[in-house]
Amino acid sequence: KLETPLEYLPFLPELAGRPGVDVVLGKGSGKANVAEQLERRGLNWTDADVDRLATRVREVATRERRLLTASDFDVLIDEIQT
Repeated sequence: KLETPLEYLPFLPELAGRPGVDVVLGKGSGKANVAEQLERRGLNWTDADVDRLATRVREVATRERRLLTASDFDVLIDEIQT
């Protein structure tokens, strides 16, 4: 999670004048990445729905050969919710 970056980084990027860490959504995204993005939007989904959404994120990112944008992710959220 972004709240505790020192769990997976040796030091904060800001200390070296670099931008901070951001979670992106792409072909390697897992449930934790998707759950983090949902949490940022104030959404609390079941594990099964998060898993379905993560699968769709990977499918779209692989097909498009790029990272997903926030609006791409919103479209997928709407797709899974309906």
